[in-house]
Amino acid sequence: TLRADTGPSPRWLHAMAYDSRRGVTVLFGGYDGPRDGETWEWDGETWTLRATTGPSRRGHHSMSYDSARGVTVLFGGYDNDGYVGDTWEWDGTAWTMRGAPGPSPRKEHAQAYDSARGVTVLFGGYDGTKYSDTWEYRGCAGRERLKKPACLDQQGTNQLKVTLKGGIVGDGVTVALTDGSTVSCFINARGKCRAFFNGRPSGDSGEVLAAWGCGASDQQFYECP
Repeated sequence: TLRADTGPSPRWLHAMAYDSRRGVTVLFGGYDGPRDGETWEWDGETWTLRATTGPSRRGHHSMSYDSARGVTVLFGGYDNDGYVGDTWEWDGTAWTMRGAPGPSPRKEHAQAYDSARGVTVLFGGYDGTKYSDTWEYRGCAGRERLKKPACLDQQGTNQLKVTLKGGIVGDGVTVALTDGSTVSCFINARGKCRAFFNGRPSGDSGEVLAAWGCGASDQQFYECP
């Protein structure tokens, strides 16, 4: 059944994903002579142009819907400058580029969301060489917050406790201090990651920077008595 003859221009090499939370199909990009960078949504009756900014104009990219976080995830493709390897998320209002390390720039790969484990799975692709690697992307929960660090007296020396709350279980977090000291931890079943820096001198102060999986970060000032 033909449902509509208005909406996106005739094109190919675009990608689509179904947003089950909002009940719309999301379309991005494609090729209709020049490459395209439009975002359209189909609600079952009407196409609506939602954005013309976000990822570069491209085709051959992949998209899937992360139902746990309520975002459509886009990776890679081929734009006017060649193969791309960036990761973007669409929340229904705007695109956000994520800085997580991941697959090399490529096109013609396949992507799907594993709802049982809460990960986006990507396989294969092409950049002049055919790939057979498998990648997983967990993304940001969007609730991550770095609490104000606490200096604890441990038998006459200071122990700096740093806590990140709201993360996705299993995500790795790197915590760094101004002096270059780093500690890594993982988000536990309670959604927290705790890192400890032992032997901090009296009067020690500076910035704590925490960075985690999707390329996001947060920072807080600390001061030990």
